[in-house]
Amino acid sequence: MEKMQVNKISEDTKKSMWTRTITAAILALIGIPTILIGGWWFLIFISVALLIIIHEFINAPIHKRYSTFVHGFIYVMTFSFVFWIMAKNNMENVAADNWVESWSFESGFFTIINRDGKDATSASISVSTIGVATTIFVLFFLSILDKNFGINDVTYLFTMSVFIGIAMQAILFLRYFPKQAFVDASVGRGWDEAQTNLIMPNTFQTSLLLFYVIIGTFTTDIGAYFTGVLFGRNKMNERISPKKTWEGFFGGVILSFVASAGFAFVCCKVGHPLLPILDHKHWYWILILSFLMPFIANLGDFIFSALKRHFEIKDYGSLLRGHGGVLDRVDSLLCVALFVAIFVIFLNNKWNFLI
Repeated sequence: MEKMQVNKISEDTKKSMWTRTITAAILALIGIPTILIGGWWFLIFISVALLIIIHEFINAPIHKRYSTFVHGFIYVMTFSFVFWIMAKNNMENVAADNWVESWSFESGFFTIINRDGKDATSASISVSTIGVATTIFVLFFLSILDKNFGINDVTYLFTMSVFIGIAMQAILFLRYFPKQAFVDASVGRGWDEAQTNLIMPNTFQTSLLLFYVIIGTFTTDIGAYFTGVLFGRNKMNERISPKKTWEGFFGGVILSFVASAGFAFVCCKVGHPLLPILDHKHWYWILILSFLMPFIANLGDFIFSALKRHFEIKDYGSLLRGHGGVLDRVDSLLCVALFVAIFVIFLNNKWNFLI
């Protein structure tokens, strides 16, 4: 049996490792407290990240520069795709005289419950059909007016705007939805005035689901990077991602599965499950999610790598040393967050596909 050999690491690679590690540590110092605190701080954090991401994907086609109007329009529509569901649910809650008496981030992903105990709608994520129609109409209209703005531009900007919008909304969902899930599990349906004063789950517990997704995603990248550097031999797809190897792929999958499943089970052990539907009694769902996350993370990485190869760029930006741009850092996270949010929604609604 051939002994696995460790690759020789060059000085440039060692330097790159240190740079990536330092940048990741700084991001963790900023991101972890922000996620734990939640509220306005997390909303501002997401908004700033979204501004940078939109700037990066609009400017990805280096051989083409879009007009100021296109930039402004895509910024507005992408933000609307992210936040419209929160505003809509809050307004409906207040208008229906529900137990939620004022605007809050969490109630934007609450099941809308009337005082008679009947559900008006189920917690979910979605995009505005009016927003989608408006985006398509305006972009196609621009392609008629401007000969340099073609169908490829319409397709790219529309797809990225909607996907980034719904994926960032999924991240907000994963952070704010757990509060409702734990409240529902504690008091059941049928709210009254007294129940609104019940002790709510703290911000630590309601942030665990998002941390679980982040751990599952980033350990995929960490495991793939270091395993690939040390043991990588067999390329996966040199056309799309020349540096990715099968050894790195499986290293990332294994580390991600162990880290995310371990995190979830430790949370259950200390009495802080990710969700009532993801506790020790439902251990099989934890294992399934933990197994699928690294595959979705790799798929997302390949999709965005294919776009970069198409536009003949190495990275979407250069803000994060050793990582590229913000979109380069979170491309896999966006895909995994959207997948897990959809999974949780269906699981929470007992696999009702008509929500």
